[in-house]
Amino acid sequence: RGRTVTEKEGSKVDLVAPNGDHLHVGGPSKASNPALFKQTALRNQRVARALGQEAHFYFEDTTPAAFLQEVRALLGKDYVHVFSMG
Repeated sequence: RGRTVTEKEGSKVDLVAPNGDHLHVGGPSKASNPALFKQTALRNQRVARALGQEAHFYFEDTTPAAFLQEVRALLGKDYVHVFSMG
């Protein structure tokens, strides 16, 4: 399981980039409850922007493609990234 490195105004942040942007990391389990994820992601994005930063979301490449498309449509394609654990 991951761990939160900081919490800013109710937004749990996995990592803070050198430029201060908030980084959130997840995998396929995030797709198990899309409505909850979307609500949380929008809150995280709102908090980051209120602090003058951006929120970026990183997903394992095993995350369902349809879910990633929904998230990109919601948050913007520049803020959703995919990485490989292998």
